[in-house]
Amino acid sequence: MKPIIVQNIVISVMAFLIICGSFIIWNLNLENTKTWLFLTIVGLGGLTGIFLIVYPKFKKRAIFADRQYLTMDEIYSRYYLDSGLSKDVVLKLWGNVAELLQLPKGKLRPTDKFGKELGPYQVIDDDINELQAFTLRQLKEVGVSVDFSTIKTLDDYIRCLVRYSFRQ
Repeated sequence: MKPIIVQNIVISVMAFLIICGSFIIWNLNLENTKTWLFLTIVGLGGLTGIFLIVYPKFKKRAIFADRQYLTMDEIYSRYYLDSGLSKDVVLKLWGNVAELLQLPKGKLRPTDKFGKELGPYQVIDDDINELQAFTLRQLKEVGVSVDFSTIKTLDDYIRCLVRYSFRQ
């Protein structure tokens, strides 16, 4: 099941539990009903928040756990040696993606898809947004604009930006 779906399910279940818990507490006519309502909402809301922080980090590690770690030279020679693309630029871009997405650069592959292996970890992925903003700033400096909807994989990203002799 996709991580985004899992998170949406958890959020929905927790919202349901908060509503049900609040309804039950209200109807039990307990002393300090307001305190119990507050504790129910804060407690279940806190559990949801903890899950939404921990789960993406766990999922991010799990996706890449079984992959062999490659050196940057191995990555270039395996995937880009015959491409005619500048080694320095390819590896710089590769490293920037890994750093901004907080992923191990030696475990990334050109076929990794944005929204799948690269950034499916949470409802709002700040890392992907940061990568896009960083790239837009760099491209603006050289007077180029790119339609990010055409960039599906890490390889698409690298080839698109190398085309503009993108140097960071």
